[in-house]
Amino acid sequence: MKQVLKDVLCLAVKKKWEFGDMLDYIRNYTKYNDITLRELDKLWVEVEKMRAETPIKTEIILQHTIEYWFDNDSLELNDIDIEHIKECIEDGYNQGELNQLVNGKHGDEEVRGWWNIALK
Repeated sequence: MKQVLKDVLCLAVKKKWEFGDMLDYIRNYTKYNDITLRELDKLWVEVEKMRAETPIKTEIILQHTIEYWFDNDSLELNDIDIEHIKECIEDGYNQGELNQLVNGKHGDEEVRGWWNIALK
């Protein structure tokens, strides 16, 4: 599978896109605007498989249940993440990106994640 489509696959899983969201992203933001429905169907099967394997954690912030994940499954929300999410919610956002610096093999490494207010 082409690397760009693998990246789209990860975005679709992490941002909880629906099929149409994935199609729009591919057609508008990648060079694969001529992707076939057959290729999309194969990609969507992979999205569903990855979703089933992605551990989602929860935290209560400002009386909202927040679902979140990091690329490194062992990470939890820290105080900076919680403050960031609070500010975003107060500004009217219901989801957003997370970034943590962790001590890695080559010094500090950025680990990305995503949060969203859980649907009831």
